[in-house]
Amino acid sequence: MNPFSSTRSLAIGTCLAAGIAMIPGAASGQAYPNRTISIIVAFGAAGVTDTLSRTIAKNLSERLKVPVIVENRPGANQIVGIQQLRSRPADGYTLYTGTGSSLAQNPGIRKDLPYDPLKDFEPIAMLGVQAGVISVAPGSPAKSLRELIDHARKNPGRLNFGSQGVGSASHLATEVFMARTGTSMVHIPLKSDSDIGVELSEGRIDFSFMTPQFSVPLARTGKQRILAVTSVNRLPFLPDLPSLKEAEIPELEDLDPFTFYGLVAAAGTPPEVVRRLNETVNAILQSAEVAAQMRDTFRVEPRAQTPEAFRKFLQDELAKWTAIGARVKVDTR
Repeated sequence: MNPFSSTRSLAIGTCLAAGIAMIPGAASGQAYPNRTISIIVAFGAAGVTDTLSRTIAKNLSERLKVPVIVENRPGANQIVGIQQLRSRPADGYTLYTGTGSSLAQNPGIRKDLPYDPLKDFEPIAMLGVQAGVISVAPGSPAKSLRELIDHARKNPGRLNFGSQGVGSASHLATEVFMARTGTSMVHIPLKSDSDIGVELSEGRIDFSFMTPQFSVPLARTGKQRILAVTSVNRLPFLPDLPSLKEAEIPELEDLDPFTFYGLVAAAGTPPEVVRRLNETVNAILQSAEVAAQMRDTFRVEPRAQTPEAFRKFLQDELAKWTAIGARVKVDTR
């Protein structure tokens, strides 16, 4: 008997075991996924990010045959949720629903964030893009976007605007709007589109950028007035409202899209896991039921992309907002 054979066999076995252990799910002898997947949402319940994430989670669970849960981790302009993602293993069992403000707008404008969206995240799947609307209180004298601008210019610092909070899409969009139109309004940071809707309806705020999911029902009952949509082209479900292109305000078209949504994981997530999740999410987005729900209920346009295309989209949006940040000074305190 070769005295080295048992030692050699042990060494080979150890190497094989180590290699297998590195494969996601190998510890239990199963391929990824074999246990619960969490999707972190850095907002409270019932908003667009939350309801969209729950729709994706439900369909992921059905297709991957494992539980997929949503964890609401609001706070600090999404940083609480992002830190949760970064504190967990990069194994594909924790995902994060990123938004335009966390993945491009804030990182482009602010230099003090504790994360880099291109270095710290692994793009998994684009979910969709969303246009916003520009709304005023029902008692506002402005009946058009041009009238709003004229009214604000005649009353510098006397009008106020609501947002979903400091650094939110609605806050940053308004800062760009004021810089491009030569207007000045007072920022009233709130917590959600629902809060904005209440304050706007009661006339306690004068103006806001909002998501259509919340603004359209209020406008239809006369509780606010929508002046324009924040997309380059008119929206199919709001065909009578003018677009940014029609506003003819230089560079205002930068505000399209108002925001976007996408799933990311921690940097270093295995490529085979990224690919599996991407293909599954894309199949969900392309299903007639989910696509209709996104368009008709959430007012989000589905956009299935490869991980590489999603990364390129993020790079382009980040570059755009970095350029905006060089010209528009935003108070993010």
